[in-house]
Amino acid sequence: RDLCRGCICKQPKCDGVVYPIGNGNDINMWSCVKCSKGISNESFNEVMELEKDIKAKSLSDVPIGELLEGGVLHQSHYLINRALDHRVRLLARLRPALCENF
Repeated sequence: RDLCRGCICKQPKCDGVVYPIGNGNDINMWSCVKCSKGISNESFNEVMELEKDIKAKSLSDVPIGELLEGGVLHQSHYLINRALDHRVRLLARLRPALCENF
């Protein structure tokens, strides 16, 4: 499983995370770790489109809050974490005094 590309399971009464096996390009290779159901065509296409859109943006322009609130990508998704890491590094460079106690 690619634990860095998780998305939220959309199955009723499930709050699990759906991960791909392998490169994630095959819809049949995605399944939820909680309910074991696969990903729907709609969810698969939504994840693929979001990943494509995020990759096309500057890391500073990735709408992290919107992505987390959107209920599609899991908070552990590598693209969200890459954008967060970029912002923390930028803040540390621009405002080092804010980061002294961490």
